[in-house]
Amino acid sequence: MWIEWTHYKKVFLECFKLLRDSESSCSVPLALLILTAYLERALGNVLLLKQNQVPAMLKDLLATEELKNIFGHESILFLQILMGPPISLNLRNILWHGFVAPSEVSSRHGYILLAIVRSFGEKLEKLGLKPEHIPCRSWLSFQQTETWINCFPEITDSCMRIAEEIFRKTTALLPQMLPYWKEVLSCFRNQKYGQCLVILLPQIENCLRNIFVAANDCPERIVTAEATMLYTTFDEIFSEFVHEKTNKIRNVLGDTYIELLLDLLVYPEGPRVRDRLSHGEVLLEDIPHHLVNHVLNISVAICCKFVCPSTGILQEIYVKDVITAASTYKPHFHPLSILKRKLLQAINKVMKWKDCPITDLNDPPDSGETTDKSIDVTHLIQAICKLYNVDNDLKKNLVHCDFQMLSNMLKKLHPETLYRPKYEGEITTLLRQIVSHIIIVADQVSDGLQTRYYQWCKKEMRSRQRLTYSRLLCSVPVLTRSLQVVFMTILVNFMYVNKLSSLEKKTQHHLTRLLKSILKYTENLEIMTNATKNRWEECCCLSKELLEFISYFSQKQSFYK
Repeated sequence: MWIEWTHYKKVFLECFKLLRDSESSCSVPLALLILTAYLERALGNVLLLKQNQVPAMLKDLLATEELKNIFGHESILFLQILMGPPISLNLRNILWHGFVAPSEVSSRHGYILLAIVRSFGEKLEKLGLKPEHIPCRSWLSFQQTETWINCFPEITDSCMRIAEEIFRKTTALLPQMLPYWKEVLSCFRNQKYGQCLVILLPQIENCLRNIFVAANDCPERIVTAEATMLYTTFDEIFSEFVHEKTNKIRNVLGDTYIELLLDLLVYPEGPRVRDRLSHGEVLLEDIPHHLVNHVLNISVAICCKFVCPSTGILQEIYVKDVITAASTYKPHFHPLSILKRKLLQAINKVMKWKDCPITDLNDPPDSGETTDKSIDVTHLIQAICKLYNVDNDLKKNLVHCDFQMLSNMLKKLHPETLYRPKYEGEITTLLRQIVSHIIIVADQVSDGLQTRYYQWCKKEMRSRQRLTYSRLLCSVPVLTRSLQVVFMTILVNFMYVNKLSSLEKKTQHHLTRLLKSILKYTENLEIMTNATKNRWEECCCLSKELLEFISYFSQKQSFYK
């Protein structure tokens, strides 16, 4: 019970073995890194007995009255002195932010933490709380990262020998930290991918801090890990400005390298590997090989920038492949990258409507004036081109652009994504919301077409259902043309997204108004195309109203004059 309450008995026993390991100088800091992460996770689980949400920060977790009431004020105070807040020893932060050299921590710290785990288990037992009473939050998985981590070469034994030489020769690494990098390669070689990543991530931050300090000429920040000063961590290292001056790390590393790191560590919809690992949200044994291979290759690429160009090691094929991959990387988790990916998905789903099985029904219902023939797509695309002041050459391509051509054009677009203005992010969010609704609409229409076709084939439809099916069939061409115009509007916005900051405030307001109108249209479509609604005639009317609004709007406004 005294360890079982954590739900991670295997992890804590492994840490005990690491603390007793005298062969590697990195065993003690590795044990402490793992202990601090999984103890935080275990304490968060206990807190769920008393409240529904766990604070994101360890210092806030340890400050909760609920934990103090369960384990005792003195016990939690002792843990605060060891692990946080910043005015304490702050063991967790100085380890995970890469400030500690292998010789700078003692195994005593680890044994104290294990003793605390045991004493907490004893207190829970006295309170009658068994391990099965304590919630165990589900683990996060990095397995899905394999779909986008495929740009770097596979690291073989010969590659590891090259990597080890690069780590020795680069000026990006501090000499006292080199034992960590040797241990990283050892863990990778022995397929201990979880331990490899635990050691590697703090050292990447340490390496980047060295580069940041040199680039911005602020040597006083290299060892900042004090309660009275802000840490130099990823947030500051990747910021656009430092003390109101341009952060020069961008000039040193280059945009693609920074995008690589932002994708991996920072972007909210990315894996945020360091955050999730340091808070104990991932099981070490579940860390996949491909993720560690990716992170280790990024480390090699960064270190290569600080190896003397005349060094022969840079001529190795493996090194050239790594540098090429890093230099040509395209961001995957920036909001614009996700918008592009989702927009391609939406276009593909709407294109598949034509492949859905349909049948001819006698006496189609009167759908009023709104038919696909009443929608002049060419005129509307010309109106969009006028609205966005599109040049003539591009206008010629857009006017004759079908879904497939639109998709092909989108794939070729790669807007800038690093350090973009706030308004650009607001427009990107609006566009993503529109696309998300269209994806749902596309799925609902496809499901409706397939379900009703099979019902019709089996003669399971009543007269009212046949009427609904007929209205659905009549509405699909209207929705197709309407969404083609919407897609074109999003495409043009995507093309000009990096020019948004040049618009006057009044023009920005008009653009936002247009996109919010389109958003409202897609929200209503999502509701009306739902299987429980089937309001197909209203969908056609809404489509007509939106397209008339776009045509009218283009006569009154013009962006990018």
